[in-house]
Amino acid sequence: MRYRISLMFLLFLVAASLFAAPYECGTCPGHYVMYQSDYPYGEDIDLSDLSLNNTWQTVLAGCVTAKNPSHNSVTLNGVNYYSNVATNGQVRGYIAVKNGTSGVRYEVRFVRKAVGSETIVQTYGWYVRQIKNSGFDQGEFFFSSVQNLPAGQHRFELQARVIDSGYTMTIGPRWQAVQGVPSDNLAPGFQSRYPSDSQVLSNSTSITGTWSSSQMPTITFSNSEPVDLFPQAYFETNGGTAGDQISFGFQLDSEPSSRRVSDAAAPTTFAGFATRQGINITDHIENVPAGTHTLKLWVISRTGNPVTVSWRSLELVSFPKDNGVNGLQFTQFPTASPVPAVKDSSVLPSQSPKSGNGAPFGYWQPVTDEFSFNPDPAGVSWLDWTGEGFIEIMGRSGTWSDTRAELMIETYHWDSNAGKYQITDMAFVPVNIPPGRGSIHFFSEAFGWGNAYGNKIRIWMRKVIPVASDTFQIGKVYAAMKLVPTTNGQCYYRGCDPNTPGSCY
Repeated sequence: MRYRISLMFLLFLVAASLFAAPYECGTCPGHYVMYQSDYPYGEDIDLSDLSLNNTWQTVLAGCVTAKNPSHNSVTLNGVNYYSNVATNGQVRGYIAVKNGTSGVRYEVRFVRKAVGSETIVQTYGWYVRQIKNSGFDQGEFFFSSVQNLPAGQHRFELQARVIDSGYTMTIGPRWQAVQGVPSDNLAPGFQSRYPSDSQVLSNSTSITGTWSSSQMPTITFSNSEPVDLFPQAYFETNGGTAGDQISFGFQLDSEPSSRRVSDAAAPTTFAGFATRQGINITDHIENVPAGTHTLKLWVISRTGNPVTVSWRSLELVSFPKDNGVNGLQFTQFPTASPVPAVKDSSVLPSQSPKSGNGAPFGYWQPVTDEFSFNPDPAGVSWLDWTGEGFIEIMGRSGTWSDTRAELMIETYHWDSNAGKYQITDMAFVPVNIPPGRGSIHFFSEAFGWGNAYGNKIRIWMRKVIPVASDTFQIGKVYAAMKLVPTTNGQCYYRGCDPNTPGSCY
């Protein structure tokens, strides 16, 4: 049950729940959106190439015209977020850079536009990256959030532009997802069931050789119900010793340390270009009890060399916790499990994805063990998915004349009614394997993938063009997935299913 385009990705999501769900109101290839839900969801995918210049361009937007089940056209006006109630939400995006000049800087932002016009109502996030090399797919993930968005229809777009005058670049596969949760019509700082907040600092400062949280904002929030928390952060790096290890970890309240530590490398400075490399960070903090809490991000330069940073943000979005009967499970990769470090995509591993070993391209290499979801409790209706993770890259060996690599999050279950495995990928994207230290903070979303039978999840990576002795090395890994309600969802538009004749109308 999967459709793949080599060197690209496609989320092919099929509802597998046995229970009642919102009805299908139509299709729009490359788009998934739930209408009139208390937990609105929208997802947009584009696999085409697009050239960028110094002008802001919309690289992803909602569906404009869909088809209803009678094959008639339906005008959606780009609406990809439609809620019954005021909501908080995660806003996430991915872009693969196809080619450009090394060192060229570009910006990415999320915007919300008025329905029926091109007026930008609000901008969320403003992220900077530099092209690290040319001639390969450099995958980048971006994380933002929205707070107390009014009920109704909304249009979210992902935009990008080149900063350096006179330069262009080409991007390829890109992906945007927005997942909402009721805000109880309360602004950040007030107690709500599922709080969210975003705080920003813009002054220049340095990350030093001592653990510190003073370089980043602090968030105080109050939740009236237990929640599962997804914190995220961003900072722009403007100087440092290239390749030096920077580490960071989110701390809740007075816990003695962060639950996990992730890492990145101080960026390379390219001749002729000032250093402006942004780092988006994401993690999870499960089972946060009702009460008032603080969230901090601690950072350190492991070598002690100072790393100059400027724009920084700290954000959080929370979701209802599993209470034993609502099916809102939260599951994470068991970090104590051994993870083989060296990956050679020319060698067939002892385990392969259910969808195939990757041939004729590089063999998929396991990055995690499987982690599992139990079947939904009886009576649970349609649920969506959200998730995130981190992979530490320790470098590569060999010639790597072709540097293309891919990341996949495979999810599957055994469907006893159909008598076969149902399989999807909750991410299948190009990524970059650098010569030295690197990091991948990624997100995962899924629209309507059922959990009536439970699910198994594993993360895989591969070098696309396999060459013997061309290996890459994996360090720390963490990942988590969360089931989210679709309460009061009326109906949904989905992307076409290429394996079902006529589904694309």
